[in-house]
Amino acid sequence: MTIVPGSVFYIVGPNGAGKSALLSVIIQQLPMTLIKRISAHRQNWLSGDGATFAPFQRHTYESSILTHSRNHRARYIEEHAGERIGLAISSFISKENHWHRELIKACEASGESVESYKRKNPSPLQDLNEILRQGALSVQIEITDDDLLKGCHGDTTLIGVSKLSDGERNAILLATDVVSARAGTIFLVDEPERHLHRSITEPLLAALFKRRPDCAFIIGTHEIALPTVEEGASTLILRSCTWAGEEPQSFDLELLEPRSDLPQDLRAAILGSRKRILFVEGDETSLDRRLYGILFPTVSVTPKGGCPNVIEAVRGLRSAENLHWVEAFGLVDRDNRPEEEVEKLATEHIHALSVCSIESLYFGRVAREAMAKQQAEHQGKDASKLLEACEAAALKALSDPNTMRNLCALRCERKARDSVFGCLPKAKDLLEGTATPITLDFETVLNDEIEVFESLVRDKKLDELMTRYQLRKSGCYGAISTKLLFPAKENYENAVVALCQRDASFCAALRKVLGPLTNELISEEEPERAIKTIEKPVAAA
Repeated sequence: MTIVPGSVFYIVGPNGAGKSALLSVIIQQLPMTLIKRISAHRQNWLSGDGATFAPFQRHTYESSILTHSRNHRARYIEEHAGERIGLAISSFISKENHWHRELIKACEASGESVESYKRKNPSPLQDLNEILRQGALSVQIEITDDDLLKGCHGDTTLIGVSKLSDGERNAILLATDVVSARAGTIFLVDEPERHLHRSITEPLLAALFKRRPDCAFIIGTHEIALPTVEEGASTLILRSCTWAGEEPQSFDLELLEPRSDLPQDLRAAILGSRKRILFVEGDETSLDRRLYGILFPTVSVTPKGGCPNVIEAVRGLRSAENLHWVEAFGLVDRDNRPEEEVEKLATEHIHALSVCSIESLYFGRVAREAMAKQQAEHQGKDASKLLEACEAAALKALSDPNTMRNLCALRCERKARDSVFGCLPKAKDLLEGTATPITLDFETVLNDEIEVFESLVRDKKLDELMTRYQLRKSGCYGAISTKLLFPAKENYENAVVALCQRDASFCAALRKVLGPLTNELISEEEPERAIKTIEKPVAAA
């Protein structure tokens, strides 16, 4: 590493890789003068708001602290922790006072106005407040007549810096150290992001680098986005460190040129495995959210309202994977989508249910059989007779002529819309006069669909009806719940969720219904989620 004024190096690595140890090795190879080490375990609280050292004391403590910074114990012990903070405040106030003396000299010698001098030579206090503003912090600092540092938020009352928030104190102490440093200082900063949100850390560091181009910075961090802050920054990727007792012996390192992306294995080591999010339809209280959260416990299930929102969320995150650490998937209702559309969505990691809607998972054959068995055990009934009765009641509800016609019309609505859009002429057809009139017999389409519906009802193919039609518009699901001895449809749905929580085999059977999505989210090598056996049977709702 060639360290010159203006250099910015980032050391990025997972916990335990040896970032602090590497900083210790680097600092031991630097000259004794003009080094400032800011450790990850630094003290963040202040015992007062003003200068605590006279000039001659500052020089004594600075020498002692510098000696300790070069010792290997500095990796895990912060000696003179309180004095370091006192030095930062005292040095800053001293530099501000020196600036005022220079201001007076310049104005008296040349007759220059105060405002003109300030524009050309901003004071340390001006620099500090500008850094805080650029770092998106609302606090601004003032120095009172008795040399105390006070902060204010807008027009609020002044408050001592010792009473500000942890993040504000961290930013202020870091900035005062940098602003008051001598030209040519080399800063070694471990975890500058402490107590700070990323939206603050990045602009704050950028402001510090811009303010002190006459200094060099070596930054140790877990935050993988920070190396992109500075255009000319280099990144040292630290993978591991070998030790001999308390002394590091060697490091596995890789140097990335400015603006290079971090390797995937390092990202994974720092942040763990890629965070998976499954976007589903509905809201936080919907059927989708409750059931999918149990079926895929290692995935964050996020409802996004309607189907278009799910598709947009997955496409948006997938198109910018280099900017975040999220692996997005989507699950939407089948809604009579043609097979070509289903296959196209699957290539984008957006899966359509093999059934028409989420209700078909709750009331499909797998769930019906499980609920019939559970109720038979609790109520002393015959499970096969309960199952036969609930399916007969569901088919009877679907045999109602008005219900049948309405469900078929809903299915034909999408088919008719797709047919119309498929026949629309293109601009070329209009210009050349080759556009053909659109003639569609919607009544025939509806009647044909009714024939299919009636055939499925006659053949008692309840699950095919659930796959093909939006049965939530009928009394089918309520009939199933009632015949399975549940007071209401909601009680049945809650029982399905409860059984899924405690029965791993039932959970696995429901996952199979989801097909390709399950294959993506749960690999063959991944062990089944451990589900505690509930000894005492849960009474039916």
